[in-house]
Amino acid sequence: MAEQSKPNTFTGGMTTDLDPSYQSKDSYFTGLNIRVVTNGDNSYSLENIKGTTLSNEFNKGVSGSIFTGTNKYKVHGAVVIKDYIITIEADTNASKNWRIRKYDISNNGAILVSGSDIDAYLWSGLNLFSDNAGEIKIEFLAETDNVHRIYCTDGITGLKTANVKADISSYDISDFQVFKPATLVKVVLSDYNQFGGNLSYGSYSYTYRLSSSGGSTQTDWAPISKTINVVKNDITSNSSLGVEGGSSLENSSASIELTIGNISTDYESIEIASIYYGALNTPVINVIEKGFISGSNYSFQHSGFETTTLVEGGIAAAIINNSSWNVCKSLAKKDNKLYASNLKSETLDIDSQISALLPLKSYKGVSGGGGWSLSSDYTGANPHRHFNGGSSNWSWDVNTNDRLYYKFINKNFQTGTATNISQNPIYVLGAESAGFSGGGFGFRMTFTHQDYLIDDDLNRSPNGSSDSLSEQVATELHFTGTGNNDSNYLGAAKGPHNPKWDNAFTSFKRGECYRFGIVFYDLQGIPGFTHHLGDIKMPDALDPNGLVLSSSGTSAQNKSYHNDNSRWSPFSTPISGTSSVTAHALIPRLEVNLSANVKAKISGYKIVRAELSENDKTIITQGILSTTELHHSSESGNTFLAGKTGAQTVPYYVTQQDAGATTNPNAYPIRIADKQYIIETPEVTLGNKVYNLNTGFKIKPLYPVKQNIQDTSSSYVYSYSGYKVQTDPDSPNNYGGLHVHKYAPHPALLNSTISVAANSLWQTPSQEPLCRWSRDIYIGKTVVSGEEIAGSVSNLNRTYRHDTGQYDDSSPNQYSGTAYTGSSSDDEGVGGIRPKFFDMESRAKWTGGAMTGLYISTTSNAPLLGHIRDATTDPVTEKSFSDITANFAAATSLEEGNSSKQLKFIPYKWVVEVIRNTSGGGFEQYGGYSDNAIKNTRFIDCSGHQSSTSESLLINGGDTYCDWYTYKNSFDPSDGPASLNWGTCVPLESSINIALRSGIYLGSSEKTFCNVQDNYLYNTAYSQQNNLVGSVVKPSYWSSLDVFTNKVAASNAKVFGEIKDSWSSFPINDFIELNLSQGIITDLINFKNQLFAIQESGVSILSVNSRALIQGEGAAADIQIVTGTGTAIERFDYLSTEYGSQHFNKSIITPTGFYLFDKDKSEIIKSDGQSITALALSNNYKSFIEGITRNKLITISSNNNLGDLVGGIQSAYDFEFRECLFTIRDTSNVKTSFSLSDLTGKLTSKLILSYEENHVFYPKKYIQYNNFLFCIGSENESGTAVDQFHLMNSGLYQNFNFGYVVNDNPTINKIFDTSEIIAMQNEVAGFGSSVSFSSHELSDSTRSNASSASNERVREGIHRVSLRSLSSNRARGSWLKHTVFFNQPLQANKITGVANRKFDIFAINTRYRQSR
Repeated sequence: MAEQSKPNTFTGGMTTDLDPSYQSKDSYFTGLNIRVVTNGDNSYSLENIKGTTLSNEFNKGVSGSIFTGTNKYKVHGAVVIKDYIITIEADTNASKNWRIRKYDISNNGAILVSGSDIDAYLWSGLNLFSDNAGEIKIEFLAETDNVHRIYCTDGITGLKTANVKADISSYDISDFQVFKPATLVKVVLSDYNQFGGNLSYGSYSYTYRLSSSGGSTQTDWAPISKTINVVKNDITSNSSLGVEGGSSLENSSASIELTIGNISTDYESIEIASIYYGALNTPVINVIEKGFISGSNYSFQHSGFETTTLVEGGIAAAIINNSSWNVCKSLAKKDNKLYASNLKSETLDIDSQISALLPLKSYKGVSGGGGWSLSSDYTGANPHRHFNGGSSNWSWDVNTNDRLYYKFINKNFQTGTATNISQNPIYVLGAESAGFSGGGFGFRMTFTHQDYLIDDDLNRSPNGSSDSLSEQVATELHFTGTGNNDSNYLGAAKGPHNPKWDNAFTSFKRGECYRFGIVFYDLQGIPGFTHHLGDIKMPDALDPNGLVLSSSGTSAQNKSYHNDNSRWSPFSTPISGTSSVTAHALIPRLEVNLSANVKAKISGYKIVRAELSENDKTIITQGILSTTELHHSSESGNTFLAGKTGAQTVPYYVTQQDAGATTNPNAYPIRIADKQYIIETPEVTLGNKVYNLNTGFKIKPLYPVKQNIQDTSSSYVYSYSGYKVQTDPDSPNNYGGLHVHKYAPHPALLNSTISVAANSLWQTPSQEPLCRWSRDIYIGKTVVSGEEIAGSVSNLNRTYRHDTGQYDDSSPNQYSGTAYTGSSSDDEGVGGIRPKFFDMESRAKWTGGAMTGLYISTTSNAPLLGHIRDATTDPVTEKSFSDITANFAAATSLEEGNSSKQLKFIPYKWVVEVIRNTSGGGFEQYGGYSDNAIKNTRFIDCSGHQSSTSESLLINGGDTYCDWYTYKNSFDPSDGPASLNWGTCVPLESSINIALRSGIYLGSSEKTFCNVQDNYLYNTAYSQQNNLVGSVVKPSYWSSLDVFTNKVAASNAKVFGEIKDSWSSFPINDFIELNLSQGIITDLINFKNQLFAIQESGVSILSVNSRALIQGEGAAADIQIVTGTGTAIERFDYLSTEYGSQHFNKSIITPTGFYLFDKDKSEIIKSDGQSITALALSNNYKSFIEGITRNKLITISSNNNLGDLVGGIQSAYDFEFRECLFTIRDTSNVKTSFSLSDLTGKLTSKLILSYEENHVFYPKKYIQYNNFLFCIGSENESGTAVDQFHLMNSGLYQNFNFGYVVNDNPTINKIFDTSEIIAMQNEVAGFGSSVSFSSHELSDSTRSNASSASNERVREGIHRVSLRSLSSNRARGSWLKHTVFFNQPLQANKITGVANRKFDIFAINTRYRQSR
C-alpha cells in the first residue's frame, strides 16, 4: 500500500553537512537562485529570484562609444549619501587616471550621471590614490545641506576627504589630504644682533612643532636647523681677525632673530625649541617660545632672557619620529567621531623610478679616431674616488693625461667646428645620472665656489704695539676693511666668522670623497628613506678643470675669481693689481630633473651625506710643512737640544755647508735634518687631535705658498724678512723681537698651463710635476713643546726634541759676523738678524719652546722648494726646484749672492696634507660600497628643504672651513734680551672654524707674550655639524606591513557646520592598541551605536563613551589595559579570540547583527553585539563553506591594498529580502555567490545571475540604497567586457533548482513512486498559466542515479512527477534525493519577458511503498 511522506518544506534553509538519512524535512540540500519568502499569512514558499537590469553604462563616453582597453574604468569605491551615489573610479593604465563621480538614483532604481553629459565627473586626475590600489573604503557624513563629506582610504596612500557638495574640480592632491601637508621647513636665520641679548657663547640650532586648535593634533618636531654661532665682538666693524669665539661659561650680548615660513593654516599654535651646543656634540634642548600663528610665516627673537622649559623627553623627543600615521585600512564613525584602524605612515612609492636614476656616475675621456669622447664603463663605485695622491693614484695629471680619470659629467662644452669639439674638448667635473646631460630624468652634481675676501692687502704692515719686549700686540695680521661688508650677511664681511654667512655656507674638503644621498618628503611632509646618490670625490685643489656650470646648466663658464684661480685652490691672490687674498668655500651644486609622476607624489626633498669620521677620511689633515734643524753637540748652553734634532729656528730653509766639513768631526755638511718634518696644523692645536700615524699614511703637497717679502729694495736673500712687530724698545740695536711671516698661494701656480716642458713652473729639474710627489710616513705623532722622540721610534739615528734653539747676537760667533751697528751696510735685513751669515758655525745658546705640531718621519726626503721664476714681481733671477738630501755635497748651482755654498732664505713653503695610502685598494671608506654597507650608513642633513619643483640647489652643509691660521712658531721661556721669536700667518683648510678661536695668540686683540706659547683655545661647538637626526637607506628587512596594525585612533568630535573639519584631526594620544596575538585589524563596525574591531582571529567591543561591561567568551572576558592616554576609547573587551576575518572591510551590518567571513576557520560568523555565533557550524552548512575555502587561496590583498577588485570577497545586505550576500572568487578563478537569511542565519541559495542568456553577470561590488541593491560588474569576462551598474531583484526571473530529501521511516527500504510539487506560477499571456519543470535528478540510498527531462502532469498547481518514469531503475532505498530544475524559455537565445516564469513552491509530497 502506497504511503505519503511528510511534506518537504523550506524554512530550514539549505543544509549540506548531514547524511541524507538525517536531513530535516524543512530543509533542502542544494538550491540555486531561490529564496524562502513569507506570504503574509505565516506561510512560506520557495521562489525563484529575479536577475539584474542594466542601470548605468558608466564606461560609455559622450559619443556613446564604449571605453576599451586600458581606458576602461573600474569602480574602486562607492557610497550612498542620501539619494545619490559617489564613486571613486580609475582606468586600468599603469598610471591610473582617477575620477570622482556622482550618480543620482531615480525612484525606479535607475542610476543617472549627475552632470551635463554622460561622462561628467566631480574631479579627475592622476595620483589621487596608489596605482596599486584595489578596494577603497569610504565613510561619509552629511553635515549640512551644503556639506556632504566623504573620507576614503586605499590602505596605501594617505587618508583622503572631500566635500562632494562643493566644487572640487580644481583640487590638487593636497586638497584631498585629511592630514594636510605640513612640510616643516627648517628655521631660517633672519638677523643676528650683536647687542640686546644674553645668549651663551657657542652654537644654536632650532626646531619647532605645530598644534591644531586646543592642541588636539600636534606635528612632530621639525627638521633641525643648521647651527648658528654666537660670537664675540662687533662683526660689522672688525675683520675676521677681530671676531672671536667664546666659552660656554660666558654670556654674550647677542640675540638671534629667526623666521619660519610655509606654515600650514591647518594649525593654530607653535612651540619653538632651541638646541644649544656649549661644546661639540653636547646638545641641550629647551622650549623658548610658544605662540599663536596668524599667517604662513612666524618670526621670533631668541635673546637668552626667555623663561625656558625642558622639552619633555629631552633631545630624543626632537629627533625620534612619533610614529604618526596618515594611512589606515578601515574606517567607522560613532558619536560624531571618526575612527581609523590598522594605521601606518604612508611610504613613498617612488623607489623604482629613483633607483633607475642612481647612483650618479662620472665619465672619463677616451681618445680615438683623432678626437675625444666620454665613457663611464665601470659598474658600482667610481674606481678613482679614493685617488688622493698616494703612490700612483693621482686624480689629476698634466696635459691630456688629465682626461683619463673618471671625474667629469657626460658633456663636452667645446663649441665651434666638429674637429675642434672632438680634439679640444672642454669637460666639467662632476657626476650624473645616465642620460641627464642629454635631457633625461635624474640628477647631476657639479661644483662651484662661494668667495669671500680674507685680506685686502697681503703686504700691509701690522698695527703692532708693545709695553715691553715680551708683550706684543699685532691686530692687523690680516684685515678686510668695512668697505667689503655685505648687507646680505648682517652688513659684515663674508666668511666663517660671520654667523649668517657660516649658517649659509660650509665648505667641503677638496680631494675628499663624500657619500651623498637624497631624501624625499611625501605629501604630508614626512621624510622617507635615503636614496644613495653616490660616493663622489671633491675636486683637487690644483685640478686644471676649473670651469663651473651656468645657472641654466647648459654651458660652462669661468668662476668669479677664475683669472686668479683657474683651478680649485681654497685660496687665491691676484695675478696683478692689489695684493689681496680670497678664500673659496667649495660647494657642490645639484641639478634635479624629476618626472611629473614623481613630483606629484612628493612635497620636496633634501640632500644628506654620511658623516665623515676620522676612520673614513682619506685626507687626515692639512698644514704647512717645516723642516727640522740639526743642533751641534757643542751647544753647551742649549742643554736640551745639543746633539739632537729640533724644530725649525727660522721661518724658512736656511743651510750652509761647513767649511771644515771634511776635516772637522763636529761640523755638519747640511743644517736641515734628514727625513724629519713638522706639520703645523690647527687640528693639533685648536682641535687637540692626538695623531699616532703609521706606514699606512703619506704626505703629499697641495701647493707651494709664498712669503710676502716686505723689503724688496735689494735681494731679499739677505733679509730675515717678515713683519717686525717689535724689538726691545729700550735697546733698539738688539736683533730680537717678534716677526710675522705671511704666506699665500702663488698666483702663477694656480693659473699656469700644466705641462712638462723644459723650464716649466710645474716641474723639477728631473721633470717631476711640481705638486705630484708623495712620501711614505714611518711615524706621525702629535708633539708638544719639550717632547722627545727617540731615533729608534722614528727609524732615524737621532733623537728629536720638540723645541727651538735661541741665539744671542751679543756674541759674534753666533752669527759669524759683527754686531749690528745701525748701518745698512751690515745687511741685517728688516728682521734685525743677519741670516746671510747664519750657517753651520752658528751655535744656539739656550733652548726655546716650540708650538704643538705633528711630527713626521718619512722613508725618503721631501723635495724642498727653490725659487720660482716670476720676473714680474721678484728682482732676482730665480732658480728651479731641487731635491735636498742627506748626501748633498756641491751646490754651486744653487748659490745666491756669494761664493759660499748655501741654500737659504727661500720664501716658499709647502702646504701639505697627510693622506691615507689608498693605493693598495684595501681601504673601505664608510664601511665599503656593498649594499649592506650603504644600508648601514647613517646620513646627516647637508642642505635645507627644497620644494618638489626646485631644479637646482647648492649643498651647503660641509665640514670644512677656509681661513687664516696664525700662530707663534717659537717662544723663549727665558725671555732673553735678544731672543728671536717668529710666527706664521697662512691660509688653510681645516675642520676647525679657525676664525672663532679665542684666548691670547698671535694676532689676537689681547697681548701675546713672547715667552709663552699661544693659547690654543677653541670652543668645539663652532665645528658642530647638523648631525642630531640621521637617515638611512631602506633596510632589506623593512616592511610597512608591521606598523600599528593593531591600533585604533579617534578623531576630534565633529561640530556640524564647523569651518575646520574635526575629522581631519586625530589627537596623538586618543588611540588604543588591541592584542597583537589576535592578528591585524581588518574592519571597524558600528552596530547599534557600539564600535567593534575585527581582527584576523578576534572580535572586540571598544568602549567608547560607555560604561557598560561586556562579558566575552572564556579568557576574552578580561578587561584590557588601555595603552593610549586619551579619553575617546576607554578599553576593549573581546567577544571572541577564536573567530575573526582576514579580509578587509567585508563585514555585513544588518538590523539583527553583523556578519563576518572567516576564511581561516571556514566559517560565517554572526554577532548580535553580545555574543558570537558560528553560523555554518550551527546551521549545518559548514561543508559548503569548506568547499569554498579548504585548500583554496582567496586574495586578501595585493601590493598592500585593501583587496582585489575581481578576486577575494564581496558582501552586502539586501534590505528588501533581508538577505546577506557573499561573492567569493579564489585565485583559480572559481567563483561562488550565495545568500543567507538574516532572520535565521541559514544558508538560502547559491547564486548565478544572468542579465541575458549566455551573459552571466559577475558582481564585483554591491551598493545598498534603501530597498534597492545595486551591484557593479560585467556581463562576461571577455577582454571587451566592461563594468556596469546593475540593479538586482529587478530583471527577469532566473533559472533555478532546488534539491530535497525524502527520508521518512529511515529504517525501512522504500520504493518511491511519485512526487507532488505544490507550486504557483505567474500568468503569461499567450503561454498559459503553467508549464512543467525542465528536468529532474534522482539519487537514492542504493546509489542509483537518474536524470531525465520532466515527465509530469500539472493540474491545479500540483506538478505530479512519475518517479518510476525518470529512470530505468526504480528509485528505492531508505531515502531519496530529488533535485528539480527549471530553465526559462528562450527567444533568440535570450531569456525574455515574453514567457518568463516565476514559481512559488510551497511543499512537496512524495508517495512511496515499502519495498518487499
